[in-house]
Amino acid sequence: MDEPGSAPGGDPVDGGATPPSSNPSPPPGFAPPPAFEAAPSFGGSPSYGGTPPFPPPAPPTEPQAEAPTHSNWRALIAPTEPVDSPRPAPTLASMVAVGGGLLAAGGLFSLLGELDGYDQRVVGLAISLLFVALGVAISVLNRSSRAAAGGVALSILAVIPFTLYIFANADLFDLFSDEGPTGDPWSGVRWTVTLMLGTAAVLWLAGYLFVPTRRYGAYLGAALVAIWLIPLFNLQLSAIEDAVGSFGPVTTFNTIPSDPGFDSGFGDPTFDDPSFEDDFGQFDEDFGQFDEDFGQFDEDVSAFEEPDDPSTRMGVVSLVFGAAYLGFAGWRDRKGDARMATAALVPAIIALYAGSSLLAAHIGWFGRGLLGLLVGGAVLAVGLRGKRRASSWIGLFLATVALGSLVVEPFDESPRAVGAVLTVLGVAIALAVGRTASGPRDPAAGPAPEPPAPPAPPAPEPYGTPEPSPWSASF
Repeated sequence: MDEPGSAPGGDPVDGGATPPSSNPSPPPGFAPPPAFEAAPSFGGSPSYGGTPPFPPPAPPTEPQAEAPTHSNWRALIAPTEPVDSPRPAPTLASMVAVGGGLLAAGGLFSLLGELDGYDQRVVGLAISLLFVALGVAISVLNRSSRAAAGGVALSILAVIPFTLYIFANADLFDLFSDEGPTGDPWSGVRWTVTLMLGTAAVLWLAGYLFVPTRRYGAYLGAALVAIWLIPLFNLQLSAIEDAVGSFGPVTTFNTIPSDPGFDSGFGDPTFDDPSFEDDFGQFDEDFGQFDEDFGQFDEDVSAFEEPDDPSTRMGVVSLVFGAAYLGFAGWRDRKGDARMATAALVPAIIALYAGSSLLAAHIGWFGRGLLGLLVGGAVLAVGLRGKRRASSWIGLFLATVALGSLVVEPFDESPRAVGAVLTVLGVAIALAVGRTASGPRDPAAGPAPEPPAPPAPPAPEPYGTPEPSPWSASF
């Protein structure tokens, strides 16, 4: 028991009196918090430099929508992979499989070459259909690997003789001809060729849209080429029809009389008969009629040798189709469907090149150069936008050749002038592009220098060492 004048702990105090304490004494039974623990926080924020004891709760997750279910019919054409999936890179398996498909197609054409033409049309149709089914079966068996491309190649090529044997029918040809078998045969040829190409395009589009060969770009490319060839064949057939029709109707010649009507014996007393002059006059009239008929034959031959040239119309049609296919390819690239864009880009380049070649003889050297610049620039723009190497190089090649032809044409007779002009122009273009280019660095030139790192934030105080609290300062 403490005596008066001593501290609560038993230590005596001078004067025997206890001075008042600056800090109030804690009530009996109160235990102060340890110094190494952080004081509790209120309102969700740490106090005295401490950290919150628990992390904030995570936001509630939204329920995910279930994948839509399609009917069996829509499942046939619904894509099995995202539209923006990257183009498949060529592999050894796909290349070797395509080679096998091409060999099988060569076997098909060899077998068809042994048939006796129209008399064995049904046999040829059956063999072609069998090879189409064989190509589809190969694609089904190899659907889990890239080797399915071999069946695609075989089925695409087998469609060609299949459509030929379908419409190589004399009765069908007479049906499409004007006025039947004795009428104009050119309408029958025109309709037959149109149906062949149209049927092939429909079959190839079906292979692109439906299982098991869905989304193979070779089918779409072949269909687009067939659609482009329909107007070209019709224009060519119309030109041939006009050329043959200008030959005119069947020319008939009056027969020259074998007996002029007089005796050839000069000693005959009837030689001086006055009827001799009349008979010889009739011979002159017949020979004059022969000259008129032969003159008409010369005119018909001259008209046949100079038919209407359809290359201008064919070139314009090819450019229209090529521009449409190229625009479609660029649109699919912007939508992220690079595989469909590739399938449309190949026939676009073929049609544009064919159109430029057909028009080259009709528009002069300046027109050829300007058209080549336009075609090459358009292909280059689509290739760069879609990050395509082959298309970009093809467009650059076409544009460069066209620009070179425009520059060297005035100096065609001077090789030195041509060499000097091309050298100066090429160096000037290379330097100008190097001065104005602001794109990213070439990966082959090395990595770009990294920007300086931002200053590091101040390090937080160690966990569990809060600032002194009033409770710990009093003890």
